[in-house]
Amino acid sequence: MDGLRSKEADGGELIEGPDAVTFVLMAPGYSGRDFRATAEADRLKVEAYDLKIERPLGCTVVPSSARSTYINGVLSVRVDKKL
Repeated sequence: MDGLRSKEADGGELIEGPDAVTFVLMAPGYSGRDFRATAEADRLKVEAYDLKIERPLGCTVVPSSARSTYINGVLSVRVDKKL
């Protein structure tokens, strides 16, 4: 994984690339509409019913660039780094 750093912890995995940070969470049993992901300058919050995760990102990001997908039980949230 050239140029990528991965930080895995309870509540998902952060993958830091050269231009963006991606948060990946295995979360079967939900629908895409169940999630609310909010990015701040250096952290990410994910909420869905009984699930609440707040993770420091380890870098400064552009909150308005946050994009998420939920496919086959896997939530992925990508946020561009502030360069």
